[in-house]
Amino acid sequence: MREGLNSRLRWSVPELHHGIDANGRDIVILSGPEPDTAWELFVETVCGFCVDNGVERAFAIGAYPFATPHTRPPQLSCHSPSPHVLAEVPFLKNSADVPAGMSAVLEHGLTEHGISALSLWAQVPHYVAAMSYPAAAAALVSAVQMVAGLVVDVSDLVSEAQQQRERIDQLVSANPEHLEMVRQLERMFDDAVKTGQVDARGETPASGDAIAAEIERFLREEMGRDNK
Repeated sequence: MREGLNSRLRWSVPELHHGIDANGRDIVILSGPEPDTAWELFVETVCGFCVDNGVERAFAIGAYPFATPHTRPPQLSCHSPSPHVLAEVPFLKNSADVPAGMSAVLEHGLTEHGISALSLWAQVPHYVAAMSYPAAAAALVSAVQMVAGLVVDVSDLVSEAQQQRERIDQLVSANPEHLEMVRQLERMFDDAVKTGQVDARGETPASGDAIAAEIERFLREEMGRDNK
């Protein structure tokens, strides 16, 4: 709309993007909004495309907020309808009852069509969940490479992640109180890794939520000053 004139409509639709890795292997990326209705038709359409084009593996990737510090590598969790697929990967395998999204439905459809299907999720620090987090993107792409045997350059993502890490370090270190909060998150993270007590839902103890809220507010204030 421009100056009250409703000039045109643009519908959000799923899109397919084709690429080739460094070894000449085909990669097809499906992205777009989750359909509101006709999920079974959507799944059959996607599965039919995959079968017709010889797709061997399918991955869904995503991220969720978690009480984890930006000073630690993003932890990855996974799920799949296939025990065989899960047995082949080293990522966290948690238990949770959550509403199913389209990626979970697609997993089942693809598996029924004989296509290996795996979803990968990265844990992102609560206090940066509102911004892009290239460290998670790099971890997810690297995980797909490892499982599928692809060769994709992630150097740009790694560089962006390092720059963001330095920026957040700078903001946090300016306040001893917030620095200690990050240290608390680090201790929580390290203890969880040692004991294997990881919550797939991304829920955290009250202390973790309070720490995240404090750091998030601090970062908003600091970045707001920089933009003035």
